[in-house]
Amino acid sequence: MLTKYITDENDNQYELLFETVRGSTIHGTNSENSDTDYIGVFMQPIHLRRIEHIRNNKDEIYYELEYYIDLLIKSDPGALEMLYIDKKHHLYCHPAFQILIDNRDKLLTKDCFTTFSGMAYSMIKKSRNTAKMVNWSETDKKRLLPIDFCTVWLGNQFMFTKLIVNKFKRFFRFYYDEYSGTMSLTEFLKMKNLKEEHCGLAHLDKMKDCFSLYYSANKSYRGLCFETSNHLRLSSIPKGEIPLCILQYNESAYSNHCKRHKEYLEWERNHNKDRIIETNTIGQKIDAKSIQHCVRLIETAEDIIEYNTLKVFRENNEYLKNIRKGNFNLEELITDYKDRLTLLKEKFEQSNLPDKVDRQYFKNLQKQIQTIFLNNQTI
Repeated sequence: MLTKYITDENDNQYELLFETVRGSTIHGTNSENSDTDYIGVFMQPIHLRRIEHIRNNKDEIYYELEYYIDLLIKSDPGALEMLYIDKKHHLYCHPAFQILIDNRDKLLTKDCFTTFSGMAYSMIKKSRNTAKMVNWSETDKKRLLPIDFCTVWLGNQFMFTKLIVNKFKRFFRFYYDEYSGTMSLTEFLKMKNLKEEHCGLAHLDKMKDCFSLYYSANKSYRGLCFETSNHLRLSSIPKGEIPLCILQYNESAYSNHCKRHKEYLEWERNHNKDRIIETNTIGQKIDAKSIQHCVRLIETAEDIIEYNTLKVFRENNEYLKNIRKGNFNLEELITDYKDRLTLLKEKFEQSNLPDKVDRQYFKNLQKQIQTIFLNNQTI
């Protein structure tokens, strides 16, 4: 038979053992807009540094044989599914790889519940995280600055202007009553019509994250922070200057904001916009495809118990397509399938399936495949 190769990003060639279509096409849930995804297994050349997988784009992934065997031993759902894909979707199959296909049922164990349910729960989490990110307000999506996390204590003027207060009690009482309390630094600057570049900050001794705020258009104060800065800026304050107020900087809140904003930007760059839909029933944007995957994984695990095999093509594919379209109540669907997982766990525990995959058996198969491949033999 003809030899087939896959190349990595450095144009190194790896001989394929197996290649097939994967994803929605083999599940029967594809639409006219669906991409075609591919997966396969390759043999590691002796003269090249070992790599676990090759992924040249988002639609293709190929596993090195030993790494793939390890995934099978761990009952990885995607690795197991590959061995049960209908032959009509196979693009290439070396005779040596047929050994794994012939022994695939020995990979169905009680561990499958752990891996399939674990991936199902991860899909639920992913869907909710996606919904949370999609529904962020425009303010949340905006990169804020340290000054946006500063709070001004207006009442502190009593501490710093005691002599002035004693002299002008009536004036200060009026001012204090009107502006006492706290407010954000940005609101304070706007209220007082103050320019940020004319402000100066000085640390307050023995008061964590607290600063005195000074203002002057005539002195060389350094402002509060740069637009790209992650820190407040301190200024050299002349002796005898009277501060406007005290402010506190919530550095922890700013750090959390930066983390969330970074996560949002990463999601915005990488997420598939076609997977985000607006549902009429609950009025929010969700990642419906993740819920579709969740349901499919749970039903596939149910098939392992009921039929002692792994069914790749889903006979209820129209139902799964409707999930993808958002024709369901998200919370009700999640609750329903969580209940089914509870029952499924009991069925796996009571089943006659082996507890775990026989590691040594499949490591021996790996050696057999490698020997046949390297000797260029056929079965």
